[in-house]
Amino acid sequence: MDYDIAVIGGGFSGTLTAAILAKQGRSVLLIDSNRQPRFAIGESSVPAGNMVLASLADQYQLADIKPLAKYGSWKQKNPELSCGLKRGFSYFFHSCSADFDPGKCHENELLVTASSSDAVGDTHWFREEVDFFFLKSAIRGGVTVHEDTSVDSISHQGGIWHLECSCGTSVQAKWIIDASGRRQVTSELLDCQAGNATTDSSATKSLHTNTTAIYSHFESVSSWQSWMSQSHDGCMEYPFNSDHSAQHHILDDRWLWTLRFDNGITSAGLVIPNTESNTESLAETWGATINRYPSVTYMFQSAALSPTPGKLFGTGRMQFLNVPQQIDGLVRLPSSFGFIDPLHSTGIAHNLIAIERTVLAMEQYWESSLLQATLHAHEQLQFEEFIVSDLLIDAAYKCMDSPTAFEAATMLYFAAAIRYEENRKSHNDASMGFLCAHESFWRAAAEEVHTMCTELDFADATCVRKFESRVRKLIEPYNTAGLCRPELQSMYAYTAAE
Repeated sequence: MDYDIAVIGGGFSGTLTAAILAKQGRSVLLIDSNRQPRFAIGESSVPAGNMVLASLADQYQLADIKPLAKYGSWKQKNPELSCGLKRGFSYFFHSCSADFDPGKCHENELLVTASSSDAVGDTHWFREEVDFFFLKSAIRGGVTVHEDTSVDSISHQGGIWHLECSCGTSVQAKWIIDASGRRQVTSELLDCQAGNATTDSSATKSLHTNTTAIYSHFESVSSWQSWMSQSHDGCMEYPFNSDHSAQHHILDDRWLWTLRFDNGITSAGLVIPNTESNTESLAETWGATINRYPSVTYMFQSAALSPTPGKLFGTGRMQFLNVPQQIDGLVRLPSSFGFIDPLHSTGIAHNLIAIERTVLAMEQYWESSLLQATLHAHEQLQFEEFIVSDLLIDAAYKCMDSPTAFEAATMLYFAAAIRYEENRKSHNDASMGFLCAHESFWRAAAEEVHTMCTELDFADATCVRKFESRVRKLIEPYNTAGLCRPELQSMYAYTAAE
């Protein structure tokens, strides 16, 4: 069977890419080693990703997908499709064996608003339904789908890819787009074929962030906002309901995320430094951690694993990163190119931005020699985006012992994110890098802040204040949202570039 493009991977990035390319008139085969619907841990969107999703939907007449770009339109047009409201990010710094104490001036809290109202809010994606929704959209658009099918071998001859699949089918395609996620199908097969060290190992070893995770979906997780309302009057000053956020509970040496969906299910996970082997079971580690923090214990006192998946999952090191190989006829989307960490919710937006660059290049240069050069340049930019993300995320990790330093470190991330959103709104420039990685300033700023965090004495209040002042000065030319202002007492009421 001959196709213009073979897409490997049936998650949202693969299915959306396939649907758009079919809209462009290409013959597209989507190969998925599993079958939808299937469990995938919930993720949350950010404004940059929503901007890109809406733009792609408009440009390629994806009327069924356009409503997913905002919470209000999602609930109005697709009420049967589960999601959750995300108004921003919230962070709560706990002490072991003690009830959570927000502090007199919110010094143990940080809330950063990402949207001005519920209607235009971001969303938590209930991936097992959202991915299936995207798949059905792709099929309606003319994409051929082979599920329960793995790719056993690939080779590139005469400008054509030859794929041998587990179902006994041989496929030929001009292009392969790898959206296979951590399986990194093309990287694994091409490395085996080459028999050399062009794997992702050297790039992964260069990453600073080093974490593992235990995660699942839960039912009956109690409301954090309700508990705070009953125990602390200070939550009256919150710029939004803290349950309507990507909620981070910073613990002594790890952190807990919760993303709440409208169907009563909560995505929750522990992110743990990958510093030593753990002989405990996943359940023992989860239970022991939750029970060390009374306020967190309250949230999970009545919680139970959701029937799907009905168990806890554990990872090894979450981080991986490929090097830019720039192989003719091959595109690796971020999901199969690398991953840094759940902190800052970068996954959905990064994938959507890369999808846009890919499909626009294919539309503009399909019959041109410029297509290959353009996509090679995109791959190099994608690598730089992961490097910047790693520096920003690991800087925040290094500051988790100090809420003040942590807030300052995260302000560089939020400044870069808002800079992208504002540029996007003003110019709709799809060539921009995620987190403005195409601008040399942000790479240099991320490196400087990361170095400072590595050397910072968090017990020295003067050093922490100097660090905070330096970050404020760094972002000053781009700080249109009033970030890094101590007088706001860690309650940022409006940062959106709507």
